Amino acid sequence: IVSGDWKKTLTNLKVALAQKLTDSLPEKERKNLIESIGPDYVERKSIGEAVAAAQAKEEDFRDEWVRKMEEAAVKRVETEHNLRLAAEHKLVRLQSEAAQQRRERAEELKYREQQLEKISNGDTPVLQQNAIEHPVLGRELLDLGYKRVYLSSAAKLASIPVWEKQRAYRHARAKMIAHDKLKKKSIGLPGVITLFETRTGDLSILDGQHRVGMLTILQQTTSKKTSGLVFDLNEILVEVFPENEKSDEFYAADLFSDINKAEPVKLIDMPGEADTDTLRIINPAADMMENMFPEMFKPNIRCMPPHVNIDNFRMLIFNGGILKRHNIKDSDALVKWILKANDRQEQKYDDALKHWKSGSTDIYYSDDIMVKKYSDRVMNKAIKNGFYLGLDSTWVY
Repeated sequence: IVSGDWKKTLTNLKVALAQKLTDSLPEKERKNLIESIGPDYVERKSIGEAVAAAQAKEEDFRDEWVRKMEEAAVKRVETEHNLRLAAEHKLVRLQSEAAQQRRERAEELKYREQQLEKISNGDTPVLQQNAIEHPVLGRELLDLGYKRVYLSSAAKLASIPVWEKQRAYRHARAKMIAHDKLKKKSIGLPGVITLFETRTGDLSILDGQHRVGMLTILQQTTSKKTSGLVFDLNEILVEVFPENEKSDEFYAADLFSDINKAEPVKLIDMPGEADTDTLRIINPAADMMENMFPEMFKPNIRCMPPHVNIDNFRMLIFNGGILKRHNIKDSDALVKWILKANDRQEQKYDDALKHWKSGSTDIYYSDDIMVKKYSDRVMNKAIKNGFYLGLDSTWVY
């Protein structure tokens, strides 16, 4: 091939290759690109030119990046400004609402003082027709002086905390009550929810916390399932014992004790029995054990071995004096001690099983204490879950 023919052939090859590689381009761009690699066009760049071109692109990129950062900074400033304005408006609104509540509260207290004066003069309290509504509970039905009665809702009651010395709330118990309530819808809602109110207007649940939990669960349940209940979740009878100038620091505790004298409240939950530090160790430890062995803890206080009820479990620990005897200062240390006791129980029943399976007498002693023989079903569940504390209470001592 002569020199001219060679150049022409090479150009044709380049054009053909470019056509293949540019099939996806728009027709105009494709035509311009193919023409640019014709015989009269050969682009050549030195290294210096390539570096300069690359640096120019980098400079353009940096300028674009700086511009975007500046725009983002301006947007952040605007956002912060808007948030600050919104917070200021919210604060003004809350202050206005708080002032309104204070005015309503003052009017309500004045009204109650008038009612107390009537009662002290021998007048009979009557159902309130135009009473000021309680900011949380709603309309007052009756004022007896020492207590007031309201018709409130499940939603409002769910926002009220449990009295600080009340027994711990157990959701499993509330679920069980809700389940039973849905099975027997015609029973209604016996009793009232009892609240304590401080001089500053703070409310807490003295009695009925698990019924309030049950009501909250029912409120979250579909209307199809709750259809047929003979009571209205927006009409719950509530009694409130207000603190007054004659009340001492033990007023709430005395009320709680009086309410629960006829109910199976554990000694550990009675005011004045277990101090706050003891409860702060025992309650979290019991909760941790329940989380570790959920299949072995039952809400029924009369549950059968190998199960335990958490309140009975707490009571065992309290009555056994474990904290004092073993100098336990926190819940983690108590959990470790309980797990070691569980290991000792496991070894004891493992030895007893070997004794019974060997064909020996059914009577087996461990440390001079007779070990009770259980059915295979009971033992298999204890073994499966690795939990032996519900078989007997000797581990406490």
